[in-house]
Amino acid sequence: MTLEELINKDVIDAMKAKSELKLQTLRMLKSAIKSHLIDNKLDKASDEDVLRMIVKQIKQRKDSIEEYNKANREDLAKKEQDELDILKVYQPEQMSNDELKPIVEKVLKDNNIETKAQMGQAMKLIMAEVGGKADGKAINQIVASLLA
Repeated sequence: MTLEELINKDVIDAMKAKSELKLQTLRMLKSAIKSHLIDNKLDKASDEDVLRMIVKQIKQRKDSIEEYNKANREDLAKKEQDELDILKVYQPEQMSNDELKPIVEKVLKDNNIETKAQMGQAMKLIMAEVGGKADGKAINQIVASLLA
């Protein structure tokens, strides 16, 4: 079963269970996937495409939670956190910093990346290497510390 099929199945299950938040969250995810397909003129989304959309949705939720907490809107932050918890089910297990560091070091060495000016190039290569298994902020911190 592909990731998209699993999401479609879970939408049906959420409808049957009358779980409004889960249904709404999964429909937003499906909408993002559909938009990606239209924008890129694709017929079907691969698991990698769906995973990219999930990671993007998770990042949006994390950013929103941070902003809502700054504005003392705990009610909205809690709703975003609940949506984030629903989306995390579809994300692969995240790599720890100890697992990431050797990968980052190898990519930097293999591509002769030695300065902070090359950080964008490094991030692009590392994100392609780890897929959705690592948070961009964690990778950014490791790259910044190694290039310092």
